[in-house]
Amino acid sequence: MAEDPILVLLDPDPNATTALALALRALEPSWRILVARTSAQALEILALGRVLTLVSDGALPTCELQALSREILIHHPEIVHVQLHGVQSELRPSSRWSERHLAKPCPAECLLHEIRIAHARSQADSRQRPASLVMTEACPTVLVIDHSREDVGLLQLAFRQMAFPLELHHVADGATALDFLQNLGRFDSAPTPNVILLDLNMPVMNGYEFLARYRSLPRPMVPVVVLSSVSRECESADAIRHGATAYVPKPTTWDRFLDLANNLGRFAHLSAHSQQSDQPRSPEQSTR
Repeated sequence: MAEDPILVLLDPDPNATTALALALRALEPSWRILVARTSAQALEILALGRVLTLVSDGALPTCELQALSREILIHHPEIVHVQLHGVQSELRPSSRWSERHLAKPCPAECLLHEIRIAHARSQADSRQRPASLVMTEACPTVLVIDHSREDVGLLQLAFRQMAFPLELHHVADGATALDFLQNLGRFDSAPTPNVILLDLNMPVMNGYEFLARYRSLPRPMVPVVVLSSVSRECESADAIRHGATAYVPKPTTWDRFLDLANNLGRFAHLSAHSQQSDQPRSPEQSTR
């Protein structure tokens, strides 16, 4: 853990946080424990840095808990978020090691045990690397072309859970993507991506139009993986015929987003190593 780690207790009830803070300090005196009464105060503390754990009251409004979870996933993925729920609440399982749901009353010893397990998983995941994958010296780059902020946000969160690094760039339509790929305007210093993720149904310039324009550029072709919200055989064939490398239906669950991010991440690393080759393997082949 980082030096002088901070644990934040978020609960409007001062009696609950005072007792828990005293118990945690006795068990782990090296931790600095801060108390927040509102989610806004908690977010201000998170922005200071060095926060490794947030323990929040599960009775807070759902919108506040979701905002906290999203802030942690996007900007502070190293933080473990523990939510404490009342005995009448249904504990929700989480597919992420960094989020825990525990029942009240939760003894300080039990809470500390869960926090340590979560941080141990974090350190293990950061050290883990696929044995069959040779990592590139530079961080591989993925360009996402999609107008759906929700889908892009989920992809960003899923990529953050991977065991290997990746640089993600996003544009909302095909016309802007062409500027990015040609280093035009504000993209004059944009990197050349190793993989392009393309949505078909977009405003300004859809995926098919982008593929036709992209194939005419006097530049080496980067693998293009089409992500579509519908899974139709005819659409898949059309995408491949227009020049896509692969066609993948958009995931409908968080676990499938994680699987997709893992496969695409491996593919991006393999593609980065295959710049001198004729064709890198498809995302499906990269998992074999």
